[in-house]
Order: sequence, then structure tokens, then C-alpha cells
Amino acid sequence: MKTKNTNFFNNLTSFLIIILFFSLAYVPIFTSLAGFPNRELKYGLIFSVMMVGFIVLLLSKIEVSNRHIFIILVTLTIFAISSVFWTSFYISGIYLAVFLASLIFVFNKEDLWKKLIILTLFLTSILGLFEFLTNTSIYAIQKEVNGVMVTLDANFFSGAYSNTRVKGIFEGPLTLVQFLIFTSVLFKNLNIRFLCLIIAIMTASRTGIICCALLTLVSIFNRANFKQSNIMIFMIFLGMFFLVISIFSAQDIFSRIYLVSDFENDLSNVLRLNQWVNAVVQYLNYPIENLIFGNSGLIISMSGINSESGWLELLVSAGIFGFLFYFIPTFYLLLKSISVQNISVFFSILIIIVAASVQTLFLSSLSNVLFWFFIISAHRELNIERNPNKEKDLKQTSMI
Repeated sequence: MKTKNTNFFNNLTSFLIIILFFSLAYVPIFTSLAGFPNRELKYGLIFSVMMVGFIVLLLSKIEVSNRHIFIILVTLTIFAISSVFWTSFYISGIYLAVFLASLIFVFNKEDLWKKLIILTLFLTSILGLFEFLTNTSIYAIQKEVNGVMVTLDANFFSGAYSNTRVKGIFEGPLTLVQFLIFTSVLFKNLNIRFLCLIIAIMTASRTGIICCALLTLVSIFNRANFKQSNIMIFMIFLGMFFLVISIFSAQDIFSRIYLVSDFENDLSNVLRLNQWVNAVVQYLNYPIENLIFGNSGLIISMSGINSESGWLELLVSAGIFGFLFYFIPTFYLLLKSISVQNISVFFSILIIIVAASVQTLFLSSLSNVLFWFFIISAHRELNIERNPNKEKDLKQTSMI
């Protein structure tokens, strides 16, 4: 009887994790093709997973550490208090993601979660290649932008230079880029990181290309993988791929990367800088309660666009509490990776810090969960390196 109960809860938790990933990654393409309401289905599934997951924790005998319970309670408390001062729940996912990512570890489904990521990566690479060659989108949803309903298709995402920008199963290229960055951070495998780089090039996102390229180089120079021939093959293949992409694109990819630090002549950088300034001014003009808890949805309702920076978006939308909620564990792990001399984790955290500085890395529901999945995974890895005897304990209990 005990075995049957164990198998039941194991199958149920696996099903919950699959539904969770589906709701975070696949709902947009599913609802677009099936004609269902996107937002309602997505959040309906997410809250169903949260409620059923909570019930499973109560009914099963899964051990949860006191620290884990404390962090979840603090997170939900901050979320409940902050929401009182918000215009909307635009950025509510930053807090809910902690609970969702925790479920993955509490249920010991890290391997299943990683398999779903890899499956999505390969599916996106196939769909992305099709989109790139045909200059079309697999699907397109309608969304309100600046008070006007627009279709998020290939023409919408092409930008001022009419670049071909793929998105695969995701709503848009930037959401795909966030997925690629976190996938490259989570997986140290050279082949996976290289595939992420190839897809990032097809999105024409400078942030994605640079981040994925740097992580790919880290894998190449890793002692286990390092061969002089690897570097030659990588550089030749990458150069040829850049050339092909540039031929198909209206603007040379090399030029886009070259202009990444040009805040005078590059239009996208000028607009991004202006939005950063607007976000800082908006935050400094807040009353005391919004300085602490932020005002989710205010800046996008006023300007029609977000802060164009993950850290600034946290500060403006979730206040100093929301900003520190993400920055403290990130900076803590950065210092910890230095103390145990883990170059891979150190470099991955640097990539996240930089990427979040120049784009809204924490706005996507999936990227938020992937962020906390990485934070917990990195914490475990660094703990094991500091004290190898803890490895067995870390597999049995969930610790953050």
C-alpha cells in the first residue's frame, strides 16, 4: 500500500511539473493555434499547480526544511503587502516564481525539469530555423501596445532595420532570448550552449548573442573540453554562420554588435537610455510606501513600455524590497563562487547580472522560474564543493 501511495504521489508530482512547464512556455502557441484565451489559461494552470502542489505537500510525507518554509512564507507575505500599493499585478510573477521553483526541488523533479528545457530548446531550434528561412512567424498573438491592439508577428518584431527575428514557441524574440540565456547558464554542455548561440544569432538580439557566445567560450576553454582544434572549428563555423545571417538580414549582424555600446547614434540604445532615466526619475518621485514596495504596472501604463532593464524594473515595480529580493541572493552566490573558486558559477552569475541590466530579464513568467531554479541549483553546487559530505543531505531535502 505504501508503494502504491509513493508511486501515485511521484506520478502526480511529475504531472504537475509538466503542466507547470507547459503553462509557462507552451500556452501562447497552444492558445493561438487552438483559439483559447491566452492569459486565462496560463494563470489558471499556474494557480492550479500551486494549489494542488500545496495539497500534495500536506498529504504526502515529503520533508521540507524549515528554512525553505520560512523563505516561502516571507515571499508570500511581501507579495501580499506589496500588492496593496500596486496599480496592477504586472510583475507579480517575481514572487510567485519562488514557490513554483521550490516545488521542482521539493518534489525532486530537477531532472524532469531539465529534460523539458532541452526538449523545448530542440523544438525551438527547428521552428526558429523555419521562421528564419521563410521570414514568417509560426504563430502570432494579439496584444495591446500603447493602447492599440497589434499582432505580434514577424513584421512587428523586425524593428527599424527590418531584421528577421525568430521566436519559436515563445511570444517574441526577447522572451526566447531570456530562455536561451538561462538555458546556457544552467547547462555547461558545450553542444547545448553552442545551439543556444546559434538560435540567439537568429533572434538578432545583441544581448543574447554576446551572453551565449561568452558562455560557449567558457565551455570551450574548460579543461575537460579544451582542444586547439575546438577553437578553430568554433571560430570558422561561427564566422560562416554570421555571414549567412548577415546576407539574409537587412542589417549586418556585425554592425549591430559593434553598435552595442553606442548610446549616441544607435536608435535602440538611445531609447533604452531614455527609458532608464525615466525609470529612475519615476522611482525618485515615489511616496515612501512605493519606494519600499514599488508600483507594479505604473510605468508601463504611463509610457507604454517597461524600464528596459531587469534591475530597474524590479526597483520601480516592486520597490527596494523587490530589488533586494533578487539582488541579494545573486550577489551572495557571486561572492560564494569566488570563495570556493567555481569559475563556471561565477561567470554564469556575471552573465545574469549584465543581461538583467540591459533587458527585462525578470518579466517573463518562465524566466523568473528559471532564475530561481538556477539560484537553488547553484547554491547546492557551491555547498557541495565547500563540504562534499553535504551532497547526500542536499538530495534528500530541499534547501535554499
